[in-house]
Amino acid sequence: MSPPATTLTDNLDVSSINHRRFTQTISNITIDRCYFLPIHLFFYIIIIIIIYVRLGQFNNKQEKILNTLNSNHDLTFHHESQSRLLHHNS
Repeated sequence: MSPPATTLTDNLDVSSINHRRFTQTISNITIDRCYFLPIHLFFYIIIIIIIYVRLGQFNNKQEKILNTLNSNHDLTFHHESQSRLLHHNS
C-alpha cells in the first residue's frame, strides 16, 4: 500500500523548510568569508608596504655609513701617503 497523499505533502513541506534554512546559513557563512578575505588581504598589503619602506630606510642608512667609512678611509690614506712623501723627501 502506498502512503496517503497528506503524508507525502507533509514530507515535502518539511524538506523545503530545511532546504531554505540550510541555504540561508550557507549564504551567511559565504558573506562572512567574502568580508574576511579582503580584510586580511588589506592587512597583508599594509604589512608588506611597511616592511618595504623600513628596508628602504635601512638601505639608505647603510649607504650613508658606507660612504662615511669610505671617505674616512680615503682621508686616512691621503694623510698617510702625504706623511710618507714628507718623510721620504727629508
